[in-house]
Amino acid sequence: MQATGGQHGEVPETSADPHTRVPAPAPAPAPGRTGAAASVRRRRHALTGLLGALAVLVGVGIVVGVVLTRPGGTTGAGSPGGTTGAVRPGGETGAARAGAPAPTHVRLHDAGTSVLVRWDAPAAEGVSSFAVRKGPDGGPSVLHGEAGPDDRSYEVTGLDPGTEYCFAVTARYGRTESAPSPRACTDRGVRKPSLAASPATGARTAQPPPSRPGAAATPRSSANPVSTRIVSPSNGSRVAWPFTARFTVSAADAKSRSTVLALSICVAGRCYLDGELAVADGAAAPYRVRLGSTRPEGVGVAWTVRLDRLTPTTFARLVAERDAEIAASTWGDKGTTMSALNATPVSTLTVTKTA
Repeated sequence: MQATGGQHGEVPETSADPHTRVPAPAPAPAPGRTGAAASVRRRRHALTGLLGALAVLVGVGIVVGVVLTRPGGTTGAGSPGGTTGAVRPGGETGAARAGAPAPTHVRLHDAGTSVLVRWDAPAAEGVSSFAVRKGPDGGPSVLHGEAGPDDRSYEVTGLDPGTEYCFAVTARYGRTESAPSPRACTDRGVRKPSLAASPATGARTAQPPPSRPGAAATPRSSANPVSTRIVSPSNGSRVAWPFTARFTVSAADAKSRSTVLALSICVAGRCYLDGELAVADGAAAPYRVRLGSTRPEGVGVAWTVRLDRLTPTTFARLVAERDAEIAASTWGDKGTTMSALNATPVSTLTVTKTA
């Protein structure tokens, strides 16, 4: 039904355009029902607010539940145990690894220009790598290299035979590192020069280290041609663990770049390549020799120290062979391939190990 005019109070059902609907205004409240309608609206608004508050509480509870059940334990301030900070890989915080076990029983195989560092791994799980630290005797240690989680040794090369070195190993657990192991140091019998005041000027000058009783200096030159041989200790003597061997070197060996003077230790029919004799300025550096891997091993037994003249290629191959056998714990049973050494050694020395 269409509107019949513009009478006051009448609401047209359609606009002038029959296809367009005009929304009707809200009807006025009936007389006497205004208070009741307002009360209903207030109850409706209160119910709506209550439902909104419940929704917020449920949302907060879900978030809290997710945070408290994250893998790896608690995070944030006030968490049990006092651990704080972001969760690290493996679900551990920095505080959880503060006492991470370190490697133990670090020991050295000193070959003069190189040192083979060996250690025992900690019993804890999760080790991702080992870090080998090197420093001078009495000085700070710095990171030198890294070994894999299954490695138990690391060879440090390019060392100065006239310098004492100390080594420590740490275990890494992802981004966290243990405290360093107890340091193990070389024992090469090298003493640092002391500084003494000059009587004339008062300036402090370096003084040579005092000679030790019974220690003979390695001759550098002689009126007679010098041969390459072991000169100290004397053949057939009794030696402690370790002891220092000294050598003379011929002019040809001192200048040679095509050969390596290799030192091996022999006992019970087997020989074990120990390392390279360091030669500089026509003289050989003292060499610290350890008969056996421990002090009690082979006490009272005759041991032979020998020098061989090898090509660099053969020496490198024998070093790789040795390191592989040490890693496989078969070095003591196999030793060095004897056919790779000289048929006649350059020089030999037989000594007896004492306690």
